Amino acid sequence: MKVLDARKRILGVEHRDTIRAMANLAATYQSLGNYTEAEKLQMKVLDARNRILGVEHPATIRAMANLAATYQNLGKYTEAEKLEMKVLDASNRIHKVENPDTIRAMTNLAATYQNLGKYTEAEKLEMKALDAYHRILGVEHIDTITSMAHLAATYRNFGKYTEAEKLEIQVLDARNKILGVEHPDTITAMGHLAATHQNLGKYTEAEKLQMQVLDARNRILGVEHPDTITAMANLAATYRNLGKYTEGEKLQIQAQKAQSRVFGGQHSHKINTMPNVKDAQDTHARSTVPEEETLDSVQVVFNCPVEAVLLDTIINPEKKAMSFGNCFLNLFSCFHP
Repeated sequence: MKVLDARKRILGVEHRDTIRAMANLAATYQSLGNYTEAEKLQMKVLDARNRILGVEHPATIRAMANLAATYQNLGKYTEAEKLEMKVLDASNRIHKVENPDTIRAMTNLAATYQNLGKYTEAEKLEMKALDAYHRILGVEHIDTITSMAHLAATYRNFGKYTEAEKLEIQVLDARNKILGVEHPDTITAMGHLAATHQNLGKYTEAEKLQMQVLDARNRILGVEHPDTITAMANLAATYRNLGKYTEGEKLQIQAQKAQSRVFGGQHSHKINTMPNVKDAQDTHARSTVPEEETLDSVQVVFNCPVEAVLLDTIINPEKKAMSFGNCFLNLFSCFHP
């Protein structure tokens, strides 16, 4: 903030370095979850770059992507969609279709389509992105695997559970090998596959995975972490589907007690049964980095608490970051690995 003030006084409001300082402060606000303040600054940055540099300048396109990411975090998906369509269109014209920036733009727009319930449009873009990653980076590159997980999430939302299952098995296998069994992304992939098994009625397979997820969450995050309580609730629901009512009841009571301790007895959400796990999609965003200190690369996320984004954002529909307050405490109606 001091840097921005100084640059405004010394260099003027529209100097390149002043605008960069403004973008950096916006990135900091993003990292702190102060999306409203980030939005205000990013709108100024985008306006200035449009006027000074032109609509198709790389810095202008980055500013557009950053503001779109903030809109995502604020739940302003229609506004995000408009900007992301412009970013993708510009990237297609300026770069080749298989340029990393174009693929990122494709992924971001697909994530927004997901949030808007436009699953057909999301599926088309994600298939293109995955195909491009396969050819450019190879099957086991982390971005290829993430792209695969994104498409699987769309399939889940679409009710295409068989297609989702095929991809999720590949994602889990790759993450186990590359990241290790206890990496957060591996555990998330395990939870996703368990959710799909649930939707396919494969309760025994779901049970095995959910037991592993719960064990890992307990050890790594602790008993009262929201993700641990959710894992507990998911496994309890599977026990009921398997007719293991005693085990299911015990876990459900544990989850309810933990929920009460974390949120207090007055919390408005109740733990109900989980009729389906169709909503078990994940979304997650990567944090923003100050503009002066990064090389235009960022990933965003998609849905409830999306974290900050920065230069050349990428939205990650793999993790539909359902907020703990809204999703988790319908513990059995909103499956969240």
